[in-house]
Amino acid sequence: MARRSLRSGGALAALGALALLLPAPLPAEVAPPLRLGEEYGLARTRLLAQGWRPPLRRESESCAAVLPDDRRCTRFPELASCASTGLGLCRFEWRSTEGHTYAVITREGSPTGAPGRIDRWFRIE
Repeated sequence: MARRSLRSGGALAALGALALLLPAPLPAEVAPPLRLGEEYGLARTRLLAQGWRPPLRRESESCAAVLPDDRRCTRFPELASCASTGLGLCRFEWRSTEGHTYAVITREGSPTGAPGRIDRWFRIE
């Protein structure tokens, strides 16, 4: 009995047709270029340089509207909120070049202007 080779014309045509029906692989998602414990200002510079931007917000939802006495609001329009726990925990939000929104949590920040250090980050959209 003769064996058929995968290189025969019919087999290759069938494999080619099957490949057209399979979904194309999704592009790898680009994670934020962040490092745990890094000063937020340094990470922010890198995010901006790589095309990341703060998401657009209505004026009533802006940091300055929510935390009018917090100096970080004028320096960091991406600041979404801060906890009043005394730990200096704040949440900054960024949109990737692919359109995904990430939350970046910092610790050891201060309402006098210090944004703190990177504690964690995660995708929210």
